Amino acid sequence: MTDDTPPRYDITAPRARGLHIGEGTQVNLFGDRPEPAWPVAVGRVPPLADCWQPRPDQQALLPARGGGTVVLTQVLSGMGGVGKTQLAADWAIGQWQQGSVDLLLWADAGSQQSIVAAYAQAAVAVGVDPRTDGEQAAQWLLRWLADSGKRWAVVLDDLTRPADLTGWWPPTTETGSVVVATRRSDSALLRSNRVLVQVGLFTPA
Repeated sequence: MTDDTPPRYDITAPRARGLHIGEGTQVNLFGDRPEPAWPVAVGRVPPLADCWQPRPDQQALLPARGGGTVVLTQVLSGMGGVGKTQLAADWAIGQWQQGSVDLLLWADAGSQQSIVAAYAQAAVAVGVDPRTDGEQAAQWLLRWLADSGKRWAVVLDDLTRPADLTGWWPPTTETGSVVVATRRSDSALLRSNRVLVQVGLFTPA
């Protein structure tokens, strides 16, 4: 008897219903219905490495949402190769598999253009007219995140320039979570609604 358990990193496997968008391909499993079949995942969460090892302090770095408390934006800062993206991916996979979100958005934050494009793609997935201009669609998504009442999680991976998020930070709400992975630790990343977490190397232990 073979083991048919899906890979842990396949976020669509445990909850296959709904709309999944990744790598520029849109697949609507429910025809032209105006309301998507929740949950919706947009973007491609990178697979966990074969040698993936959870950190002892991982729950402290990225706490789960709970108790109706506003979850502050978590900014994971550290040098290249320390595992920031893998931490964010493991967290995102957990949010999806546990049914904690209606929308999961994984965005390449290497440039403002890529951030806006990811937001616009998510906007189409959750209801904006696909003919809407990209920047207008992205702005629509930010309003939707603030006002929809849906549970959502946004991961902004590999933020290169903090200035690229000026005017594009997801809103702080009781139903939303944001994780940013970056090598930067600029003061522009520090706000009362954000927590800057320094991610270092594994200790020998």
